[in-house]
Amino acid sequence: MKKTVILLACLFPLPLLALDYDYEIDQANMKCQNESRSLLRERNGTPSCDRLQELYRIKQAQEGRLLQERQADKPQRVIVQPHQSDTDSGTGYRWNRGYGKYCDHNSDGYPIRCDD
Repeated sequence: MKKTVILLACLFPLPLLALDYDYEIDQANMKCQNESRSLLRERNGTPSCDRLQELYRIKQAQEGRLLQERQADKPQRVIVQPHQSDTDSGTGYRWNRGYGKYCDHNSDGYPIRCDD
């Protein structure tokens, strides 16, 4: 019986199973609030607040590690910029998206005259 328990403890260590710290954070938060309001806080300190900060650091480290793993699994995105053709700027008779009509444009690209 003892060998089985030792074998299971070796195969499944407890720190690896306790990945969710939300319950511990809630408990430490309540204790920290009580200790912060205590009249004996200068004498006893606030160990629950220290534990709360430690739990936050552990949780952020785990979330950061998980985020890095997720980003490593994703392929990198390639952003393609649309090619600006000659008809999109400059002089000429072309479609003007702002007016919703075909217009003549000057050398700066501003509409001069539009069709009705």
